[in-house]
Amino acid sequence: METMMSSNQTKSLKEPSRAASVDVLIIGAGPVGLTLANELVRRGVRTRIIEKQSSIREVSKALILHVRTQEALNRVGIMTAAVAEARAMREVVVHGYGKHIGSWHLDGIESPFPHPLIIGQNRTQHLLNDALRRRGVEVEWNTEALEVTLDDQGATVEIRHSEPGSMQVSGETVRADYVIGCEGSKSLVRKTLGLTFEGERYSGEQFIQADCKLAWNLPNGRSYLFLTTDGYMMAIEMPNGFVRIFISIPDAAGTTHQTVGQLEAENSLGAAEDISAEPTLDEIKSHFERLSGMKVTLSDPVWLARYRTSHRYANQFSGGRAFVAGDSGHVHVPIGGQGMNTGIQDAFNLGWKLAGVIQGEYPPSLLETYNQERHPVAEGLIKGTDLAYKGILHPGEIKQRAVRLLGPFVVRTDTAQTFMRNTLEELTIAYPHSALTEDHGGGGPRAGERCPDAHLVRHGDQRTVRISELLQDAEWTLLLFTGTHLNAWAEVLATGTELVARLSGRPVAVHLVVPTASVAADAPAGVSILIDALEEAHTKFAVTTPTVHLIRPDNHVGFRGRLQAGAELKAYIERVFRPRG
Repeated sequence: METMMSSNQTKSLKEPSRAASVDVLIIGAGPVGLTLANELVRRGVRTRIIEKQSSIREVSKALILHVRTQEALNRVGIMTAAVAEARAMREVVVHGYGKHIGSWHLDGIESPFPHPLIIGQNRTQHLLNDALRRRGVEVEWNTEALEVTLDDQGATVEIRHSEPGSMQVSGETVRADYVIGCEGSKSLVRKTLGLTFEGERYSGEQFIQADCKLAWNLPNGRSYLFLTTDGYMMAIEMPNGFVRIFISIPDAAGTTHQTVGQLEAENSLGAAEDISAEPTLDEIKSHFERLSGMKVTLSDPVWLARYRTSHRYANQFSGGRAFVAGDSGHVHVPIGGQGMNTGIQDAFNLGWKLAGVIQGEYPPSLLETYNQERHPVAEGLIKGTDLAYKGILHPGEIKQRAVRLLGPFVVRTDTAQTFMRNTLEELTIAYPHSALTEDHGGGGPRAGERCPDAHLVRHGDQRTVRISELLQDAEWTLLLFTGTHLNAWAEVLATGTELVARLSGRPVAVHLVVPTASVAADAPAGVSILIDALEEAHTKFAVTTPTVHLIRPDNHVGFRGRLQAGAELKAYIERVFRPRG
């Protein structure tokens, strides 16, 4: 709830202090803001992060960390702790319109993180906050941004600090080179930029949910989805023996007046929790049994909630020296658990770019690629979740029959399983139209796509390493594949030697991927030799002849080309990186 001051309150407002100087001011300390703060601070950027709430809200809210988000958060440095306390989500059993359809199998993804994880948003926030504190930065709680003024050199932000347990508040003027809005659907930064936030509210529909214990006649170890003509429901296993029950249903027929929550939803740009009409466990049990057709026992609730939502997105995510990320730029219906994940990936995308520009590695124009890349992702997500939600909520008879008759056969196919895994886990997100994407052919992942993983052996110590490990330890990573037959070995050596010289002093690790150790002694100095004796990496990258893949700090391929595209690669390097001084 926003802090309000009326004329008869006794709070006193101290005079603003003189303007403080900081590289980046982040407004909002949810998962998105905390991810961005970590990405900036670990790269040496002077960062402040403020949050008007007094602390992390101790409810689970967004539950799922998808694989692509886990890969991002591994770079942030929290995934060892997250895996230790999370619950794996390996299977979702689907019941459709009175029939058991089959299961979506979400395990076995080629990644160090082979399946989605279930962990409360509050726990994710705590892990991110702990990481930020270890890096020497504290969230400034009870601190609200009141006004943002932008100019060509940065932003001036008026903020207000409240003192817990006291009527005293103090003002401060902060001068920042960049300001980032991660404060949610009512974003001050978005409003300051004059961005639109078009979309619509889902009227006549509500979501109710409970985090509680569940006893019924279906086995543990998986989650369940029920599609019915009256709504849909999920039961998702959480850590510590709890289950998230999530139900979408129409508002009660014949209602003659609106609840406070419905009125709030009409004025809300995002999700509006109806605190005036919290569901009871008995109400949720009644809907659960009706939608599932099974008797259940629910107990020990730790969170009950009723809310309504919207789908909206800003017309762009940046303007000058200000940016929006997460719910500040896009909100959508909670299908597939994509919202928080998309926001975290917004922050991950922006973090390395902003840090590099501030530290002089990249030209300021590189920041334009944030909107180029992330806005289409959000737009596609909102359109997709809206279509899915409306299709699930209001299925026609033909659609119901198709699900009952064809669903069991479709779900069994490898094609359908792979499509569902890759889509839900956000592995197919790519940036084909970005100014940072340059493709000259060569097989394997195209420029803009996620870099695949593979096992290799490091020549120096004969230790098995994954490509994902190499990416974890570097900013940019250049993989120079020799090809499987070494027909152009002399050209590969010459190119490798020239690339090492050209990339000297820049944050790029160079690796030569060879099919045999016999040629390792000839490799140029400054190049790591990786042996691909089983040709696993060559196969994943669809490489038979010498090929270059330059991988960005967010694990997307920036440049792809055959060895003959050496001139184009040199030009790409000169365009992306600032000239060395």
